Amino acid sequence: MNCLSNVPDKPCRKRAITIVLTVVSIPVLLGFAALTVDVGMMYNVRSDLQQAADAGALAAVEAMTYGDSSLDRETRGRLAAKEVVLSNLVRNRALVVSDSDVVFGRTSFDEVANTFTFTPNNFAPDAVQVTVRHTQNSPNGGVPLIFAAAFGLRYADITASATAISSPRDMSVVVDLSGSTNFDSQLQHAPITEVNIHEVWAALPYGYQETDSTWTDADIQPGWTEPDGTVPQAAGPAWGYLKELGFGDVVVDSTYDPSADAGLVRLPRNSGWNDATLRTSIENRGYSSAEVDAIFSSSYDSNGGYDERVAIALGFAEWQSGKSGGFGDVNGLGGGDGDNRFESNELIWTQSIMGRPVNDSRDIFQDYINNYVSTSNSYMARSNSSFKYQYGAKTFTDYLLARRRSNSQTPELANTPTEPLESMKLAVQYMSDLFTEIDSNDQLSLESYATSANHELDLSHNFDSISSRLQELQAGHYDGSTNLGGGIEQAIIELDSDRGRDSARKVLVLLTDGNANVTASGGFSLSGGEAYALAAAQEAANRGFRIFTITVGADANQALMQEIAEITQGEHFHAAGSMDQYRAQLRDIFIEIGSRKEPQLIF
Repeated sequence: MNCLSNVPDKPCRKRAITIVLTVVSIPVLLGFAALTVDVGMMYNVRSDLQQAADAGALAAVEAMTYGDSSLDRETRGRLAAKEVVLSNLVRNRALVVSDSDVVFGRTSFDEVANTFTFTPNNFAPDAVQVTVRHTQNSPNGGVPLIFAAAFGLRYADITASATAISSPRDMSVVVDLSGSTNFDSQLQHAPITEVNIHEVWAALPYGYQETDSTWTDADIQPGWTEPDGTVPQAAGPAWGYLKELGFGDVVVDSTYDPSADAGLVRLPRNSGWNDATLRTSIENRGYSSAEVDAIFSSSYDSNGGYDERVAIALGFAEWQSGKSGGFGDVNGLGGGDGDNRFESNELIWTQSIMGRPVNDSRDIFQDYINNYVSTSNSYMARSNSSFKYQYGAKTFTDYLLARRRSNSQTPELANTPTEPLESMKLAVQYMSDLFTEIDSNDQLSLESYATSANHELDLSHNFDSISSRLQELQAGHYDGSTNLGGGIEQAIIELDSDRGRDSARKVLVLLTDGNANVTASGGFSLSGGEAYALAAAQEAANRGFRIFTITVGADANQALMQEIAEITQGEHFHAAGSMDQYRAQLRDIFIEIGSRKEPQLIF
């Protein structure tokens, strides 16, 4: 059909109009296509840039926490951000980040608005903002456009930023203060490890002989040495003949033999003594031969005279025997009926134990003699029967650790390096120092447990107060068992208190060297103690709290602590070996936990 026909309303005219419209629409359609393709491409680039920025910010924060300590924190963070962004390809290209686009700062959290605010600040930063630019004025250049170039739009500028922080933590340190936390300083553990009983003794206040308040070089006897072999100007507590003996062997391990230790004197019950050195010492104090013979005789041991003759022999007490020419006669003391019995009214107790009243000291000395050294049931005698009847500074220190370990009985022990508690104290100190050094936005609290569980310090940023308070505590400070469940519950109460922050992750650091043996009702049972601890751990898990568990030594229940960690998605650590080895391991564990902060994107 001829489309030039003038006949109105012919179909060919309609087709001509359609062609015109089609031709006119093609550029528009192509424009929309170009817009769709280029916008889609820019959206993908924007997404990739954001992913790179997120990864760079998280890596920077993590590097600030864990990175190479030979570099400062900002350098570590900047290098990590650049490296991670470089590995996140955008359009199959590696992008670089300028130094100025890695910004360090500090954050504050508005509890009401539930938002963070980032402020650039290079002083102890806790956050990093990373910006990745694909712009024409950046080293990466602009994003080339495909179809839009036909309309004069050759490049697009796209930028993405991310800010990450070290997640703030509310952390409760839960420390075992049961009696067993001084076991590695006691003589009973010598068969399995080198005990540091000499260090404990040397850290105690000096003993006093009568009115003497200081010791001179002349008072120092052979054997009074520090671990490095030097002779101290003053030594730990000893009285009378114990002072003359000196401490004796410093190294006490599996090879140690009490019967060969020059720092101990063996004075058996119901047996005469024949120690020539001791006889000379007693005579030099002014006792007559007849008195010394009586002291060396066991005639009245079965009638309750043993502890008195030991006390006299060791110089804890003076004997007014009433014998002519005897000690009391020569010194004008009078008293005594002149026989060979040691009656209580004939004894004057003269020694003060670390400043205690003489009467209190008397009771302690008698307990040491009757209920520790002369029995086969003491911890030390059960581990080595040769310790029985061995008197000296070493066994007296062990007596304090075993029978007078609580703070109400011997508060001086808090200042001694009893193990493994001392290693725990040092480890917490390392972590506190780390938090102080980096001006951490964490909070710490301190809980303790033995038979009872105790809240020691509130959550705060005063990290030094945690280690300072722990230094004041001692093994068996309040009581002696292991209430692991109660310790966890004390921590939960504190972390859930008004001092806890909604923005902070809740973490418990739980330490023990033994076995949970206190039930939820306060009874004593290994199985019940374990069940209580696991129930408390489940309560923590239900609240979203994480528990890091730490065991020390071969006697600790590692399986239980591993299970507690797993329940809360935490982690278990164990320190073992010699004292020096587990000291080093505990330090590394606490530094690891203290540094293990999870990076978190905030915007």
